[in-house]
Parts: sequence; structure tokens; C-alpha cells
Amino acid sequence: MSARRHPPRACECEKTVDKSLVACLLALAATALPGEADKHLPAQPATMPATESQPISMGGEDALPGVVELSDGRVLAGWLATTVEKPFSVYVEQTKIRRRIPLECVLGITAVVVEEKMELAWRWKGMGEPQRVYTGKRYPTRRLKWRFHLIDDSYVEGEVKGQPVWIEHGGGRLGPYVLHERMAGQEGQQLKDLTYVKRIIVSRRLMEQVLGERAAPGAQG
Repeated sequence: MSARRHPPRACECEKTVDKSLVACLLALAATALPGEADKHLPAQPATMPATESQPISMGGEDALPGVVELSDGRVLAGWLATTVEKPFSVYVEQTKIRRRIPLECVLGITAVVVEEKMELAWRWKGMGEPQRVYTGKRYPTRRLKWRFHLIDDSYVEGEVKGQPVWIEHGGGRLGPYVLHERMAGQEGQQLKDLTYVKRIIVSRRLMEQVLGERAAPGAQG
């Protein structure tokens, strides 16, 4: 992998006050927005196809080293990025404030499962008839919040309205893996089939460790 420039960061092994930290502190202080617009969105799967309308910042200074752990046990390592010039929008219920958190201000993100259950599938009885007919089949649903560990060692927990994360390594790209407030699967699926991002850790050391294990002789995956 070619060398990439990466601004100094506070991390799990080193916390220094530098220009990057100061910039993040200023950004975090200036990006609290009142209200809860777009809070209630349709349930979505954990992954979605990338489109031309979703520009991403890969391979440059905005990409950060780290790993993404999925609920099915997979651990993906590489350079992490999200939509260009689009911070994470986190609605904090307790304060009724929507926080805008740039990726470069993040040390880690952890999924908090609020609710997960199997729902009964249904359809409308007929055209213009507001009566539900249940099919007898079920599908999995899940509600999530996201806990952000920030570069100043503070935490913010709230709902995220569908923010994608991509992972790049060796010229390839995985994702997007989307941080949703709500998810819904297909009829016949179980909760375990509804894969979601369990945790994201921004760490060069951990990224190199996972990639090194994968490259070791006899390694699988």
C-alpha cells in the first residue's frame, strides 16, 4: 500500500494536543443543531449499493486507518472514509440537539441495540381498502443508536440517519456499511441474518495488526 499523509491524532496509545485536535474541538463546538428533522426514516439494510450521487473521500488525507467489526463476526481493516464534506449527524434525544461530528474527530463508534424483534409481515387487503392482511410470515427489525468516542475523550450517543462508511485496502473498496437508526430484513430471515456494523475503531496499529494476520502464511479470510 502506498504511503498516505495522515494528520496527527489522539488515539488509544497517544493523546497529544495538536492542530488536528484543536480543529476538531472547534468543529465539535460549532456543529450542534437544534431540532430533529428527518428523524423518522424508513428502515434500511446495513449495506446499500454505492451510486454516483454518493461521492466519497478515499485515498487522501480524509481517509483514516482502522477496522470495522460486523455483527456476524467479520473484522474488516483498511482506510475508512465517509461521504465527502458530510459529518455524522447524531440526534441526541436527551438534549433535543443534532450534533454534526466530522470523521476526523472520531476515535470509535459502537452500535447500541435499542430494540430487535421479529415482525409479522402484512399487505393491504386490496386497492383503496385500508385493511391489513397478515401473511403469517415474519421478518427481522432492529432499532439502533450509536455511541461516538471523540478525539477529546468525550462521548456522544444518539440516532444517525443513514451515514455510509467505506473501507479501502490494496486498491479495493468494501461497502458502503451504513449506520442506520432502523433496519428491516426480508421475510424468512432471522435476526442473525440482519447484519449491522457492531463497532468501528480508528487505529493504525489495529489496522496493521489485522492486515498482518490476514497476510500471515496459512491465514484464512
